Amino acid sequence: MADRTVKLGFVVYTDVDGRPATGYLGDDVKVHKDDLERFDRLNVVPDVVEVAAAAPTQTDIDEAVTAAVDEKNAELEALRQELAASKEALATATAAAKQAPAARPAAAPKAQS
Repeated sequence: MADRTVKLGFVVYTDVDGRPATGYLGDDVKVHKDDLERFDRLNVVPDVVEVAAAAPTQTDIDEAVTAAVDEKNAELEALRQELAASKEALATATAAAKQAPAARPAAAPKAQS
């Protein structure tokens, strides 16, 4: 049995009689010896400065979004150029086909009587 003070909003723990119990912020509770390690691991207030430093800032998010948009715009421009080249090749092939003399089928040989 060990006495502990709840540091979080609430913690579910095993009391000295082996039953689950809930302790609320500021409560002094008696924790079963088999649950002490888990209780102590969970009943910790995170370091707010460390957590805040690890979180992305709005600037980080804006820069990531801008980079993603720039990448997609570059891909789109490459595809537009590819499409323009294909369109130009099609127009050239169509013009060449219109100017080429029509191929006539060879006349069938006449049957001799």
